[in-house]
Amino acid sequence: MGKILLYLLGLLGLFGMLGTGYIMVRDAGKEPPRPDLGLNALVAELGIEGRLSILVVRNKFPIYDAHWPKDEVTAETAYPLGSLGGIFTASAVQILHDEGQLDLDKPLADYLPETQLTVTAAQLLTHTDDLNQEHSDRLLERLVEQVSGMTVPEFVEQKIKTPLAAAREAKRADPELDLTLTGLNWQPESGKPGQWVACARDLKRWELSLNTGLLVRLETHLRAFSPPKKADGTRHPYGFGWEISNYNGLRLEEWVADETGFGANLTRFSEKNFALVILTDQPRSVLDTRVLARQIADLYLSREFPRHRGLPHD
Repeated sequence: MGKILLYLLGLLGLFGMLGTGYIMVRDAGKEPPRPDLGLNALVAELGIEGRLSILVVRNKFPIYDAHWPKDEVTAETAYPLGSLGGIFTASAVQILHDEGQLDLDKPLADYLPETQLTVTAAQLLTHTDDLNQEHSDRLLERLVEQVSGMTVPEFVEQKIKTPLAAAREAKRADPELDLTLTGLNWQPESGKPGQWVACARDLKRWELSLNTGLLVRLETHLRAFSPPKKADGTRHPYGFGWEISNYNGLRLEEWVADETGFGANLTRFSEKNFALVILTDQPRSVLDTRVLARQIADLYLSREFPRHRGLPHD
């Protein structure tokens, strides 16, 4: 009786192995599900009633570019950026540093004596200054104004938007890239601080411009994405405004608006030349762009890099 049971168990094991092998062979030639269809399904499942723009870029080319409601929103529709607009102030500071007008590591009081602050521009940019975010942002804006003699919007117009457009005309950038920031504008508000507005295409072009060397030197660019070390030897989670973390074994760089009434998100997986932009007028309670960005990354990166499938999120 025991021999018969062992024989039967052996047969069952053999059939199981054959069945698994058949399934693997059967599915080997099948393409993984298309991530764009998965993203369409994800957005449909979310049931967003307001405005939403999602643009995904891989190797400098858009691979997903969709906007809702489809009869109302396009790639040129402008959204408020809120604190994500600080990305342009950070770049202005870096440009002034490269021009020799500003030392990132000198005390702020050297440029703004009335502040009597010993913190540096680098500390403000990496959020290691022990000041609240809004205070740091205002100090950086004042720093740009004091050193350059221009407001931040004027500086961005002259030192960022104009050079990027000129590079396109002179073909000093990749001729396949159009880096003109046509929809990026400063929007003043009566009785309130103004803010930047931009379309998804502008943020996509901005992200692509970061790797061209047209605005800042390579050394400065690398520093902007290198979080400083803490006293205990670990890394601070911020570069120059960029939140740096690890997601499923990949380096994640993102700049997210911290406002709760709308969403603006620029996310990069620079190791894989993969980036995405999310803009929405929906509050965070309805649509958390930080969560959505990771869901989009899962759809695309899991398909192209299977070793990342099923891994726990960091």
